[in-house]
Amino acid sequence: MKTMALLTFVVLLPLVSPALSQVPDDKLIVPGQRIGKWTLMMTIADLTQINGPPNRVGPAVGPQDLAREFQVHYWDRLGFFAVTSTTDTQRVEALFATSDEFRTEKGIRVNSRREAVEAAYGGPTAETRPSRSAVRLTYDEIGLMVAILESVALAIEVAIFRPGTGRQLFRF
Repeated sequence: MKTMALLTFVVLLPLVSPALSQVPDDKLIVPGQRIGKWTLMMTIADLTQINGPPNRVGPAVGPQDLAREFQVHYWDRLGFFAVTSTTDTQRVEALFATSDEFRTEKGIRVNSRREAVEAAYGGPTAETRPSRSAVRLTYDEIGLMVAILESVALAIEVAIFRPGTGRQLFRF
């Protein structure tokens, strides 16, 4: 019986995507790498396998500071969404946390004050305006972006992306 279970495990092990293996679900935002169990190495197919289908998918609309056109894949019930380019809808360009369950090692999360973000990470590489009421603090060298609602100076989104690719995502 143990031999059969071991044999089944050995046969099925290569079928597990490397992107899906060994990622803790600790609600940690690691700039340039992951949000909880979701990593930038995953594809939309991987995210769908883990989370089920997104509840909605559509073009990124509204933000004036985007460097190009993007497709957004929302998992609202999980408090996160993934962004892909419109030319490659499988490659994840950025992951966004919209729930305060997720936080960086330095304690930054949705609902963090702008002052706390800047105390933790210093001045941003770029500060852009996705709308009249919000500002994006982009830390390109580490792959972190925090969107701040200016009227209350609180974070409304925390995103990760590959370090050094901020200009490909947001217009600086």
